Amino acid sequence: MSAGDWLKRHGAVVYEYDFDDSWRHAVELVEVVTRDEKFVRRLVGGARAFPPEDCGGFPGYEDVVAVASGGRARFHDTATLQQWFGDWDPEAFDLEAVRQRFDR
Repeated sequence: MSAGDWLKRHGAVVYEYDFDDSWRHAVELVEVVTRDEKFVRRLVGGARAFPPEDCGGFPGYEDVVAVASGGRARFHDTATLQQWFGDWDPEAFDLEAVRQRFDR
């Protein structure tokens, strides 16, 4: 069964990425639209860099963003965290570069 078929039947699904860190995404079918044109996947916008791999779920992500922005970590040691993520920039997002990988 495809994801589209599942959503048509059930209306919603929870998708969990990275079971260790539990990044959960609620996906809900809002509307089914029939069009004459063929569907083409297009990225229309975005913000911020992807979270560093294994950053510790949402609390870890909040900490790396805070430390990268010059603040202090709430849940982890600030110095250790800064050394771990290095020069990662939470505000880095190149829409055109991501579009080239995403759009089809």
